[in-house]
Amino acid sequence: MISQKSVVKKLRLLGYAFKGRCKSDRNEKWRKAGSTHFVFLPRQDWLAELWVRTTLRQCGASQEEIDALVAGQADKAPPPRRD
Repeated sequence: MISQKSVVKKLRLLGYAFKGRCKSDRNEKWRKAGSTHFVFLPRQDWLAELWVRTTLRQCGASQEEIDALVAGQADKAPPPRRD
């Protein structure tokens, strides 16, 4: 699990800016400056690693940048839920 705050920081570094919330109020809309590319970021504290990897890849992040982000969050992941 990757924290949403770290994904937001990475999106800002890649040139994305917050544009608003979607009507459902569950997602945030981010747009790349000077482009028509949008990213919809779920409003959750923790995001799935696979989702983060695929989204950042589509946003133009290199594999090394993505691996560094995931490796930096490995020790900060929340404990597994016990239902």
